[in-house]
Amino acid sequence: MTSARDSSDAADGTPGFHERRKHQRRRAPTDLLLTISTVVNAEILDISAGGALVSTPAQETPGHRCQLRGLLDREPFSALVEVLRVAEGTRAGTEQKYHLGLRFGALDEHSRRTLQRFVRDGKPR
Repeated sequence: MTSARDSSDAADGTPGFHERRKHQRRRAPTDLLLTISTVVNAEILDISAGGALVSTPAQETPGHRCQLRGLLDREPFSALVEVLRVAEGTRAGTEQKYHLGLRFGALDEHSRRTLQRFVRDGKPR
């Protein structure tokens, strides 16, 4: 018995195309977005229990959510943050930096304690 379609033909009948998909596909909505994370260097200008001001070459927009990671007094720190405001910072040669006002969101217990200790024991600016 022969198949109506050769196994080397695509689902749409294109000859010579080998279908690799294991599952049925359908057209995606046009408002579906892909977010790709990138790592950028940032200098923390100041920090409090509620957020931080950072200087970075990344120009983000208010409302953008990202992760801030680093060391506070040699202790690992990680926080999910939301960008509240963006202002032009310094320019060094051709590199423009931006000041981002960040609000802390989710903090793991270790990072919360590290931040509290850092803010409590640190010298005020």
